[in-house]
Order: sequence, then structure tokens, then C-alpha cells
Amino acid sequence: MLKTNHQNKVDIGYIIITLIFCSLTLPFIFSDNRYWEHDHVQFHLPNILQIRENWPRLDLLKDSLSAISPGYHYFLATISFLTGKSELNLRIINNIIGLSIPLLAYYYVRKYVNIKVALLLVFPLALSNFLIKSSLWIGTDNPAFLLVFLTLILIFDSTDNLSNLQGLKIAFLSALTTFIRQLNVFLVAPSILNIILLEEESIKFKINKQKFLLIFVSLLPLLVIFILYTAWGGLVPPQWKSASVQFSFAPIAYILAYWGFIAPFYLSGIIKNIKEYINNKFIHFSFILGLLISLISKTTYSHEDGRWGGYIWTIVQKLPSIYDRSVFFIILAPLGSVFIAICCIKIKESVGLKKSILWLSSFLSWASTFIINRQIFPRYFETMILIFLIICLSYIWQDLSNNYHKIISISLFLLIIIQTIITVSLIF
Repeated sequence: MLKTNHQNKVDIGYIIITLIFCSLTLPFIFSDNRYWEHDHVQFHLPNILQIRENWPRLDLLKDSLSAISPGYHYFLATISFLTGKSELNLRIINNIIGLSIPLLAYYYVRKYVNIKVALLLVFPLALSNFLIKSSLWIGTDNPAFLLVFLTLILIFDSTDNLSNLQGLKIAFLSALTTFIRQLNVFLVAPSILNIILLEEESIKFKINKQKFLLIFVSLLPLLVIFILYTAWGGLVPPQWKSASVQFSFAPIAYILAYWGFIAPFYLSGIIKNIKEYINNKFIHFSFILGLLISLISKTTYSHEDGRWGGYIWTIVQKLPSIYDRSVFFIILAPLGSVFIAICCIKIKESVGLKKSILWLSSFLSWASTFIINRQIFPRYFETMILIFLIICLSYIWQDLSNNYHKIISISLFLLIIIQTIITVSLIF
């Protein structure tokens, strides 16, 4: 695939994204507005200040005030010795980390497409109200997303010839992001697949001494989980076990339905010719799997069970259900599953089978970690779903016709307007 070389000149896209993002976040940060401060005030800021008092010592049991591992809190506590421990300074650092996500997305997309297309693909992410809100107050969502995204880029860009150094970088970043959020241990799966899967037209595996050593190193995130589990006596701190851990397929149904809701904006030109996929067995399997997942667990609105927050749950609350299974998920989860399958097919056609498998395995392993997550808040999902869609479109864009380009551009422009209206209305 042809890549766009833009490193030798100033790319105005970075400036545009930075200006728009900062115009939405900085006025709020420098104001007296305390909206959405709950988690920041109750858990994250006290956690940072507590670690700072005992730095460099870290007690995993006592210094884990939220349900998330204290890696990010330790990082901010360390940085605070240089910047000061004021709330404002820490919020600005957190805001910079939030900004880094759309900038990284833009950097990656620009390898494949021009400035206008790159901005179209990235703006729905940069303007996401969940990304913006997580950049206003200290939280672990954005740093976790940033490191996951960076790790996935390293994995996807090393499919041709993974070196020992690249393998070590991937393992280190995977372990680091797992220390920021335990569920990011999912990165072990695509990391190992990248090592053993050959770049062929059919699925072939190869393991030798070098690959075996890289596989062993790639298990480093499991060591992080083991250390946390030993300290906590579980996957979360003991005070959070009943509130955070519960086996359910409802989060998977939510993720698939969200795909069914937002993917058409990115895939509108492709799904226009849906007839070419009707006889595809992979599509049939995906549809049935999505339907089954939507029926396994309860998917009705329930504040008590963690199924609330965001416009999706607002819609679900107003729609009928069948035996506690919302029709919203029954309809959209199978569609979302089909759209994921279409992405896989198109990625295979554009950049090969291995990248397609790695993209799908990354998504599936990420989504599957939420089976044990009791709370289904949209801020856990939208950013990553948009990242997966952006990666997909960057791979396949140049192989799509100009007619597809026009249709997708129009639908993405509509999504950008919707995201802007939602975000601006919430902040201002």
C-alpha cells in the first residue's frame, strides 16, 4: 500500500486538532466549573497526593483508592515534584495526555491518506464528549487509551519482520498500560499472534527459539496482573470487588451495538453495496454470534447494575424490552458484529491477512475483558471503538473508489457535527 510521507514539512493538521481540542478543554479547566468532578475529587486526586507523601514507596493495597491499578497516579505523583502538586497543574498534564490521543491517531492516519481525509477520520475522536470529559478532570481512561493505541501501532507496524527490540518495546508498553488499567492485559493476545503468525495468504504459524523467547517476554503483563492479584486478593482492590466485578455478556452486547450505531458513519460507502457480502459465511456467522450475545444477559437500563450513563442508555431506557433484553441491542448488536466482519474483510483485501487477523484479535481480546466488568459506562468504550475504526479506514481508504470516498466523507462530516453539538452542549 502507498504511504504518504509528510515528515519533511509542517503539517497543519496537528495545529488544527490542537487548537480545537484546547478551545474545548482549557476554558473549562481554568474556570470555576466543577461539573463531572466526582471521581477526580473522591478517588484520583487523593490517590496522587497520598502516593506523593510516601514517594517513592508504593503500597499496592493502601494506595489503590479506585478500582484501577495506581500506575497513572504514581506517574502524576512523580511528575508533581517537577510541576508542583496543585490541582490545576495536574489537570493540565492530564489534558495534554488526552490531546495526545487524537494527535497520535492523526500521525498514524497520515501515513496512508492526505490531510483532509486524515482530519475527517480523526475529528469524531477529537470531538468525542467522552474523550473531552476525561481530559477535564484527572482519570485513568485517557492514559490507558493512549498507551494501548501506541502499543497497537507498534504491533501493526511490525507484522513484516518483528525484531527483538520491537518485541521488547511492545512487551514493556503492554506491561506499563496494564499497570495503569488491569484490563489492558488483553494486549498479550495480539502480541503473541504477531510473533507466531506468518505474513502469508493463508493462516500459518511458526515458532523457533527466537520467537519462543519473544513470546515469553510478551507475557510480562501477566506478571503485572499476578503482582496486583497477590496484593489485592483479586482482580480489583477488595473494597471494589462487589461494585466492579460481575460476569455478564451485557458489556459485549453494548460494544457490538455501539459498533452498529457508529460504524455506518465510517463505512457508509462500503455497506451501500451490502449485496456482495450476503453470501459470505463469515458475515452469516458474525450476525448469528452478535444476535446470541444480545440475548445471553440482561441488557435493560439499570442504574443499580451499572447499566446507565450516556445517550445509548438513554435510548435503551425509552425502548421496549423482551425478557429484560432490550430491542436496541437485539437489533444493533448483530449489525455491529457484521460491520466488524466487513472491516476484517476489507483490511485483508487492502493490507493482507495477518494485519486483518491482528486487528480482529485486538478488538476481540479487548472486548472480551469486559465480560467480568459490572459497570457498562460509555466512556470505557467509545474512544477505543473510534480508534479501531480509524485504523481500519486508514488501511482501506486508498483501495476504495472516489464514489465511496464522497459518501464516507459526507457521513463523517455529519458525525463530526453530531459530536460537536453533543460535546459543546455538555461543556458550555
